[in-house]
Amino acid sequence: MDVANGSATNTFCAWISWYPFPEIIVPNFSITPGQSIAVAVHFLTTLALTPPQGVAGFILVNLNSGEYFKGALVSAPLFTLAGDSAEWIVERAKFNGRLARLANYGRVDFTEASALNSNNVAASPDGGQSLDMEDDYGDIVSAELHAPAWQCRYLC
Repeated sequence: MDVANGSATNTFCAWISWYPFPEIIVPNFSITPGQSIAVAVHFLTTLALTPPQGVAGFILVNLNSGEYFKGALVSAPLFTLAGDSAEWIVERAKFNGRLARLANYGRVDFTEASALNSNNVAASPDGGQSLDMEDDYGDIVSAELHAPAWQCRYLC
């Protein structure tokens, strides 16, 4: 939410991160509530540094507008891409060192979610773990499995 001249407006953005680095707002990629986004992340290479660092490529596509953004991220030292985990996340981001206010997401669906491990074996979120998320006031966002999609609903 931006406040200027006493008037508040909501702003929406896509962002990426690779722990332990902070979030990066995706430039020139507009998003509004209700739109569908496709994301693909893939291993590119390991840099021959000491210690080695992984490089992952990604693409975000707004399926409603056709806009897309491609890029690559380099891991922090000792955080190489092992290909042994994947996460589908709805969370509140941290910007300028502070947690953003938890948004009322309504319902977010993760459909056709899958990941390939380092042996190219497919996995889905079906075997994963869901966690409840609370805001500063104890309001909970809950993730529930409803085949064929994961749904994350703002409950309060």
